[in-house]
Amino acid sequence: MRKFLNEKVINGGAIPGFHQLQEKYLGAVYEKEKEELKTLLAGKPVAVIFDETPDVEGRCVLNILLAPLKKDHSGRILAYLADTVFLEQCNHSTVYVAVVKCLQEYSIQNEDVIVFDTDNAAYMKKAFKSALQALYPKSLHITCMAHIMNLIGNAFRKPAS
Repeated sequence: MRKFLNEKVINGGAIPGFHQLQEKYLGAVYEKEKEELKTLLAGKPVAVIFDETPDVEGRCVLNILLAPLKKDHSGRILAYLADTVFLEQCNHSTVYVAVVKCLQEYSIQNEDVIVFDTDNAAYMKKAFKSALQALYPKSLHITCMAHIMNLIGNAFRKPAS
């Protein structure tokens, strides 16, 4: 960080205000990181992981992660946040459009998408069945293990009737 500040920031590495960082540097850093991620993902089989949550304004926030299905130099498979999309409506069509757009932005080839990993929501399953499955014919849909465990845990916590 210090090297970057000394080389790129006016005032000899003094930490600039957030406005200067946001307006002058953040865009360039973002684009550089995005290009590096594109290079990392190019031609590799990919898992696409996406999940939604509401924000404080009631909008649907969709996070899309991409994970190359080949181990990195440390022997691990890592997922990278590729996009965060704020959707006015959260349904199967808005979700699959956002996912397809993200995959196109990262130049992911259709045959390279192997897995779509989502929660167990009906509209997530419908997004896969109605569009993603046809566009990405080598892919399959799986439900996130954490969501399955949460459903099981909730079943045990329900009062007996």
